Amino acid sequence: MKTALSTEPAMRSRLKLRGFTLMEFVIATALTTLAVGVLVILSSGLGQTILSITSQMSHNQNAGNGIEFILSRIELANSASNDASGNVLTLSFDDDPNVDSNNDSLSWNDQDHFEQFIYRSSGTNWNSDADNFIYHRSNTTSAASNIIVPSSVRGLTGSTIFKVSNNVVFVNFRLLTTNQSAFSQNVEIRTRGIFRNKLK
Repeated sequence: MKTALSTEPAMRSRLKLRGFTLMEFVIATALTTLAVGVLVILSSGLGQTILSITSQMSHNQNAGNGIEFILSRIELANSASNDASGNVLTLSFDDDPNVDSNNDSLSWNDQDHFEQFIYRSSGTNWNSDADNFIYHRSNTTSAASNIIVPSSVRGLTGSTIFKVSNNVVFVNFRLLTTNQSAFSQNVEIRTRGIFRNKLK
């Protein structure tokens, strides 16, 4: 028959076997540090990737919304012209298709008011993309305006922002986040709008 006193030395020897040696502690610490380092690197890369995706989505949305509005106004216009720089597009509209205000026997082709899309920079440096934008004036007789493409707008090489040729309006621009990092973004818009009210 074993007593409690006779089993105590055996229990103590088993408890001593459960502890860590110095070498095991060093290895466990090194593996833990390595795992934490890998997690930090992965989370940093994941954060940059999410930032890049968010920036690209923002560019796509700004460019898409802007060009959709510009094209919708071009399609409803009666005429269009651009200035010499290609930075200003002027569209004419008939406010009442039942009234022939210019007395040419056509009631739907009058030029009752004019709208403009204007490419501008809020600063003095046109090469600084961040402060370049396109805005819309709903009537040239009014100073009121609305920004259509809010920032990062730049012209494409070899083309102007707006160009009118044979009742077709060409619109070319890009949104660019400066190339200061590997995560810069660029969206190019090359399209054209045709008048629905084109003169016969």
